Amino acid sequence: MSHSSALVLKRVFSGFAIAAAAITLSAQAAPAATLSFVQPGDGGTFRPLVPVAPGEYGFEGRGGSPTTWELGVGTQTSVVGSFNEADFAWGALQPFEMTWAPGSLVSVTVGTTSLSYSADWLVGNAIRVIAKQKALLSISEVDGQSLRGSIGDIAGTTLEKLYLTGDSLLDGWTLKGQIQIAPGGNSRNEILITSGNFTPAEPVPEPLTTAALFLVATAGLGLTQRVIKA
Repeated sequence: MSHSSALVLKRVFSGFAIAAAAITLSAQAAPAATLSFVQPGDGGTFRPLVPVAPGEYGFEGRGGSPTTWELGVGTQTSVVGSFNEADFAWGALQPFEMTWAPGSLVSVTVGTTSLSYSADWLVGNAIRVIAKQKALLSISEVDGQSLRGSIGDIAGTTLEKLYLTGDSLLDGWTLKGQIQIAPGGNSRNEILITSGNFTPAEPVPEPLTTAALFLVATAGLGLTQRVIKA
């Protein structure tokens, strides 16, 4: 059954939420499989499966330099022996596809360049995308569902984060779209993608109105009076 719902995506810049454009989520799937954009903070908590630094547990696309790599996939990119790398000539917007197969393989194709890394990959119910400075990722599809939205800016100067969650991600996923990174700058201009878990925040009870508080108070007084009379 098809359905479409408009979602408002917020980005994170230096730990503070900033409003972004509305994103329309269109899906050809059962409601239980629907993906949604989420905002950690009051909305819940995102935890990466394997926190690493430097690099990423997953994919790192960076501006690089004439003597370094631009594409990396592995359990810790930027650390020799923990990832595979490839050279890439950035500039124009390029087709992008990333597949996360838990327990076996993570692969990425940018333009006509493909790269993969075999490992006992973990998987969670969420995806995190980070765009640093002059970098852009435009999303068109995730896990077979059609989504339209983007993160970052090819002329940007900030760091932004996007989060996506849904139980359908737990058996693996494929993300499709387009990517663009300004050449040069090594890791100053980059896109990072990893898997993690998002835990929604517990709903905060609505405060009682004055009338409700009065009823509670009078009910308590009535109970006290009955106990005394007894």
